[in-house]
Amino acid sequence: MAVFSVPKEILHIRTDAYNVLYNPEMHSWDYLTDEELVLYRSIQKNGSIDHLRFSRELQTSLFRFVLKGLLYHGTSPPLVEKEKAFPESPSAVYWAITNSCNLHCIYCFADASPSMLRRLNTRQAFAALESILTSNPQWVYFTGGEPLLENDLFDLACFCKDTGVRTGLLTNATLITPRTAQRIACSFDSVAISLDSLTPEIHDALRGPGTHRRTLRGLLLLLEHGVRPAINTTVTRMNIDEIPALANWVRQLGLDEHRLSIHMAVGRGKNDGLGCDESRLLWLLQRVIQQGAWLNLKKTSYSVFQASLPKPFKPKCQCGLGTNELLVDGMGNVFPCRLLCHESFLAGNVLRQPLCHIYNTSRVLLECRTIDVEDIPICRNCNYRYFCGGGCRALAFHATGDITAPLLDMCNVYKREFDFMLAQEPLER
Repeated sequence: MAVFSVPKEILHIRTDAYNVLYNPEMHSWDYLTDEELVLYRSIQKNGSIDHLRFSRELQTSLFRFVLKGLLYHGTSPPLVEKEKAFPESPSAVYWAITNSCNLHCIYCFADASPSMLRRLNTRQAFAALESILTSNPQWVYFTGGEPLLENDLFDLACFCKDTGVRTGLLTNATLITPRTAQRIACSFDSVAISLDSLTPEIHDALRGPGTHRRTLRGLLLLLEHGVRPAINTTVTRMNIDEIPALANWVRQLGLDEHRLSIHMAVGRGKNDGLGCDESRLLWLLQRVIQQGAWLNLKKTSYSVFQASLPKPFKPKCQCGLGTNELLVDGMGNVFPCRLLCHESFLAGNVLRQPLCHIYNTSRVLLECRTIDVEDIPICRNCNYRYFCGGGCRALAFHATGDITAPLLDMCNVYKREFDFMLAQEPLER
């Protein structure tokens, strides 16, 4: 008789076709038929089982449970690698080449506006880009402010592409002309534009009079030149009811990416009162689930709160702060992410040191990488901790002043999303 030990806690999600069992301890899961579930419950109850009593098919299932981390062969769980070894280079560098913007969005986390003019001159900008490229990023995303305000944008982007690094553009699209659209098509591998509602009055209330019309004009010009942009939407109290219709419109337009960003109490959004409570976010999550749009599940990219389902046996221990992406601001200052442009998180300056040196030696970045979901109060005992990794550390900092504080407002949203992702019928078993 083979002896198997059962994990301390197993989550069970029932779907029309399968029973999904998730082991939080190993961050592993599998899809069981009703017959296999009976077998598994039997082992849970008895702690051991005579596998010869079952059919060959269920004996095979038994060994699959072990491979999938739902059973331990013996009395102790196998070790799961939790070491947060950061990659040799950041996957993406967001470069805010200017903090000037032609708009004055009421919730702007960068607090950019037409009156802001801090940026590097062209010679300094090329020096900064050469420093950025020493870190060997996969992507450089040009953002701001509004990057299309800068005359040297396309020269910088083409220089980047010539080195083999992919380029992205984040823009409000209001400045796009036919000539600009043509240049964007030649200079950027990825484009994202901001659109908050199909209703002009709502979009304009958030971003300024006439912006809805100009944004749609820019979108159509991009499509005419073969550019299929992602649509970025910020979720606020003013537009949350409109988002399901907007999501459906984006899909009807044939675009593959619609990214929803939750309103953040950062920058001008700190005291604007536009944030949504948990119940409204759960409502939105359910609506987009019902519409069948989700990231990485239907060959389209519809991002709401999490990027994708983490890989089994690869626990997500934090949000990737200071690792997956960095921000370089308009003066060359380096920060762990786009939402942490705070003086206490200044990691260096690309005009003083190559970004590769900053990435590997900065005390700020190294300390950010040590943050672990196991060290966050409340999170350490949560069965969903290896899915969200504790959530966005920048939002926790701006909400509490403590980068290691729990992000309670999003907990149930993360859990509901994880349940949904797990419940998707597997492509392979």
